[in-house]
Amino acid sequence: MRILLIAVNAKYIHSNPAVYSLSQYARDAADGRDIEFQIAEYTINNRIDEIIPDIYNRKPDVAAFSVYIWNVEYVTMLASALKKIVPQIGIWAGGPEVSYRAEQFLNDNPAFDLVMCGEGERLFSSCANSYFDGERPAGIFRCEEPLTMDDIPFIYGSLSDYENKIIYYETSRGCPFSCSYCLSSIDKTTRYRSIDIVKEELSHFIDGGVKLVKFVDRTFNANRRHALDIWKYIAEHDRGITTFHCELSAGLISDVELDFLAGLRKGLLQFEIGIQTFNKKTLVEINRNCDLDRLCHVVRRLHDAGNIHLHLDLIAGLPYEGIDSFADSFNRVYALSPDEFQLGFLKVLSGSEMALRQQEYAIVKSDYPPYEVMSTKWLTYDDILLLKRVEKVLEIYYNSRQFDKTISYIMGFFCAPFNMYKELGDCFDKEFDTGVSHSRLTRYEFLYNFGKRYVDDGEFLRELLVYDIYLRENCNTRPPYAEPGNDYTHRFCRGKKLSRKRYHVEYFNYDIKEYIDSGRINKCGVLYIFDYENRDIITHNVIPERCDM
Repeated sequence: MRILLIAVNAKYIHSNPAVYSLSQYARDAADGRDIEFQIAEYTINNRIDEIIPDIYNRKPDVAAFSVYIWNVEYVTMLASALKKIVPQIGIWAGGPEVSYRAEQFLNDNPAFDLVMCGEGERLFSSCANSYFDGERPAGIFRCEEPLTMDDIPFIYGSLSDYENKIIYYETSRGCPFSCSYCLSSIDKTTRYRSIDIVKEELSHFIDGGVKLVKFVDRTFNANRRHALDIWKYIAEHDRGITTFHCELSAGLISDVELDFLAGLRKGLLQFEIGIQTFNKKTLVEINRNCDLDRLCHVVRRLHDAGNIHLHLDLIAGLPYEGIDSFADSFNRVYALSPDEFQLGFLKVLSGSEMALRQQEYAIVKSDYPPYEVMSTKWLTYDDILLLKRVEKVLEIYYNSRQFDKTISYIMGFFCAPFNMYKELGDCFDKEFDTGVSHSRLTRYEFLYNFGKRYVDDGEFLRELLVYDIYLRENCNTRPPYAEPGNDYTHRFCRGKKLSRKRYHVEYFNYDIKEYIDSGRINKCGVLYIFDYENRDIITHNVIPERCDM
């Protein structure tokens, strides 16, 4: 008998640890049964008529799908087509997108025979063994007794299968907090994998030269001793290659921990911190017990240390937060200078407290995944569209880190960051067709034309843009709005053996570093060398060097 576990990921670089964990646990628990477990991973960018033949040719008796908010529509189409071709096949589903609406899912999707709700390892193994024994398990199966974390198999025996992919690793399951929009709040028990086992498995990643490991623990430092033990271990065994990404609560980090974190190798850690809002009434309503002053203190300390990539989140559409309140939250997060600033939109997930109180908050959401908010009692659809425009230009002009110096200069001519991004988003939406991708140089030129309307020194603005361009890439041609090359550059380079692929030398009328360091705009003429093998590990920008002419 052959069971095929199928993952449909959002991107190629993603992997699906669930199907590997289920497969390995079921193999170990097969008790001599002749069951072959295979895994197939695809992406939502694959065509369905390409995937169906691949599944068909594997000749599975059962196709088991891992279902999430980003792939549920795709998976249901796949299953429907597969059932038409192979009517006798068993089609199973599990995952968060079906766990909290299993009955509705089966009613809406007759191609599926079975839904597993909750933690899947033991459930999947039991259903697989029953199928082999001649039963045709059908309907809804729920996890009644979760495994201990130490009984969950380690799935990364061979790292070659994950080359060029992100490694996802869990040291805990569950979350002690009760955020009303999150499914993790339903089960408030938190289980931890033994620290000795965790250390051994982390060594496997470090010694294997894995570039990025993402901990999928819902709140990595909910147990502060557990988190600190892990941070100390990876710091002591660091080989300068692996980066570890943690989603955590900043308010739980002590000053002693901050002192320790400040001494780590730059790029060893990435922190994702969900601030969500600065509106205190909203925080109470969504069950987030958060000391905002402490949170800001911790984030500033982490930022000042400069060695950990900081990703901060806000959620638009939460109760009691209108456009003015959200703008205030936006400005306060922006002032914390995160390396990445994600403006997200509330997803009203089945099973969450937010879904149960949807009418109370007058939430209007989409009926299809990801069930995103369209309006609330405090936020109109026009407000949502405005924030979508802000999100778009925030992603392009802030999170890309390709326009840092120019954006900082333009920002000085607005009363607040939100105001600037609102104007930038409105102009971008009028200038470009929705959904059309534009080259980086086109985006620089747009920013130049936008900035000229507000700044008082257009020449300096132009030089900042050229500087930003060369911080990221060694262009073969100068942008159309840049001045012609200066003889100083040619004279400096003459007789020097500078590899064109590695270096770029550029003359600027202004001393850009003087502006960065002190805010003074000094027009004195400076040569900068951009060494493209000397990049900041967090921003990926070149670290330029001033030189005498």
